[in-house]
Amino acid sequence: MLLRRADIALDMARRHRYTHQRYLEGQDEHHLRQLTLIRDLQDAVSNGELWMAYQPKVNAMTGRVNQCEALMRWRHPSLGFIPPDEFIGLAERSGSIRMLSQWMLANVCAQLHAWKQQGYHLSIAVNLSASDVVDRQLSVHLTSLFERYQLNPAQLSIEVTESAVMQDVDAAMSTLLELNQLGLSIAIDDYGTGYSSLAQIKRLPVSELKIDKSFVLAIDSQKMI
Repeated sequence: MLLRRADIALDMARRHRYTHQRYLEGQDEHHLRQLTLIRDLQDAVSNGELWMAYQPKVNAMTGRVNQCEALMRWRHPSLGFIPPDEFIGLAERSGSIRMLSQWMLANVCAQLHAWKQQGYHLSIAVNLSASDVVDRQLSVHLTSLFERYQLNPAQLSIEVTESAVMQDVDAAMSTLLELNQLGLSIAIDDYGTGYSSLAQIKRLPVSELKIDKSFVLAIDSQKMI
């Protein structure tokens, strides 16, 4: 037990880049839950436990929906609904994130094709991880999906967080340029939470900045920002 708890504290220190970390009461249960989710995530796709929710993006001027944001969801067979900010982080740490991203992109492209068949011409925004934006095969994979589902690349837009880009700016820029040249639009999500500057963002093929919610939640009641 002592060694296990020392290992838990070590893992916490590594993830948060602390110089030291003490074991805290209750971390055993949290650690076991994480191990369970990492293990079960491998089979979540094949077992049909994942699905995509589509959040409409409404044009404030016209009141019309012109795009949806695709959001991955997971209902675990015994643990119930798992928050995305929990399992996405675990997928990134365990190396499963590209598997999830490939499933998501295929699912989204299939949905776009289905909507097109029904006469709905919408675009979808998808969120990519830090691992995705340095994947040199991403544009090849997307090109294959566009051909399979007979889609215009402009129907898909990419959202990536500021922190994900800043992990490897040069590699991210290369990938995002390739995607932009395919015809996809690029947005920086959660802007303002990282350490980038507008000068750095200007180097990227970005058409939209999404300000982090911490800056706008109380915008109607704040006297100054």
